Amino acid sequence: MEQIRKHIFWIVLGVLLLALVVANFVVTGPVLSENERNTQSLESRITQLHKYAKNCVNKYHIEHEKKRQKHIKEEERRCRKELIQEAHRFGEIFNDDPALWKDEYTKRLTELRQKLESEQILYASPTPFHSRLPGWGTRVPTRPEMLVANKEYYILKDICDILCDVKDEQKRARVLKVNQVGFPGAPDFTEAEFDIEGSTQREQPRRKTIRDTYRPIATLVNVDMDSKFVEKLLAAILSSPWRYNIHSCDIIRKPKGGGRSQVDMGAAPGEGRQKQQQLPKARLDLFENTTVRVRLYLEALDFSPMKAALKKRAEEEATE
Repeated sequence: MEQIRKHIFWIVLGVLLLALVVANFVVTGPVLSENERNTQSLESRITQLHKYAKNCVNKYHIEHEKKRQKHIKEEERRCRKELIQEAHRFGEIFNDDPALWKDEYTKRLTELRQKLESEQILYASPTPFHSRLPGWGTRVPTRPEMLVANKEYYILKDICDILCDVKDEQKRARVLKVNQVGFPGAPDFTEAEFDIEGSTQREQPRRKTIRDTYRPIATLVNVDMDSKFVEKLLAAILSSPWRYNIHSCDIIRKPKGGGRSQVDMGAAPGEGRQKQQQLPKARLDLFENTTVRVRLYLEALDFSPMKAALKKRAEEEATE
């Protein structure tokens, strides 16, 4: 008893604290459960209100929808304008008369070779430009052949311009020789279906595919050039408005002195040596020990299939 009286204060204090803890659990337990139920009820109501707000049409919703539709139409016009430019990038056919077209086609290829010569760029004999079409000889080409060759010419011209523009600070062309610029594989005359007026293929109902938007035209570029300017060549191709995809790039290092020894490659007997003599010695020295052979496998994107769809869409907008 004496010990209890001595520590009565601490005993009473402990009993009070225990009583407070028990009272807290007894009193606050139902309150907490009720509060949790109320919180869940409010959250479910807020979710329902959000769903209702999305479906509720008010003036703010109408204004936002108008702005969104306006933005969509502006983007459609911008994209359609770009597609129209891409679809007409190949230009019109040189001449509707097959004989005159053939003469013009031959003349333009000769001009491309002359441009390479003016930049002191050698090329494989007799021509570095290779078509998917067989030689016509004395016969005149058909309309589909003219359309396919027409597209090929514009791609050749663009690549020729790119090769001639790869220059150093002294404006000297850094491409030494053009071995080949051509189109591997057989010609796909379905490319011409979308360019021929009155084509029945275009009117047949069928599921639209990626070929209705554009056609990839496989292109091979094989050149000998200064290794320090390969990156510039790739950048020029990717930045061209003609839209190329680079599938692969093979770079073959030439042995020491390859800049001179490779001049004769692909040339007719005696012709390579003659062209080597015509090339200034200072220009040959530029490529000493730095010449590499670059083989590029490209895809030129032809958006001609979009012509019919864009024309129809423009007519529909004009009638609205």
